[in-house]
Amino acid sequence: MIGAEFKRFYSDPIVWGPDTFHDDILIRVDGANAIDSDIDLSSVPDTAVVEIEYGEIGEGLPGVPDDIADAANWWRERQSSVQYLVNVPRTQVETFEATLANLGLEFAQMSATVALDGAANG
Repeated sequence: MIGAEFKRFYSDPIVWGPDTFHDDILIRVDGANAIDSDIDLSSVPDTAVVEIEYGEIGEGLPGVPDDIADAANWWRERQSSVQYLVNVPRTQVETFEATLANLGLEFAQMSATVALDGAANG
């Protein structure tokens, strides 16, 4: 899941009630291990790749799995949309955007990224 989707999951009241908490969580953010005490989970970058390795949910709402990875999958199944993060070659941007618009899909262009050589991309 991407960071933007993770943050939606992490703040959604269908998963997190007023007394719900998580414990012993390990996630990977862009391949690096992060435990809940090392990172503010609500500050994960929108474009990060997030993998939930393990963790438990305590005082969960009825029907929400106790395992946080299972809860994320449970939550995803209940969403009416899916978020993707794609890299589009500059020469294909117009075609890509026109295709999305023709399908009636909502999209937002992310800010430019910087390549390792320092040149601006996207």
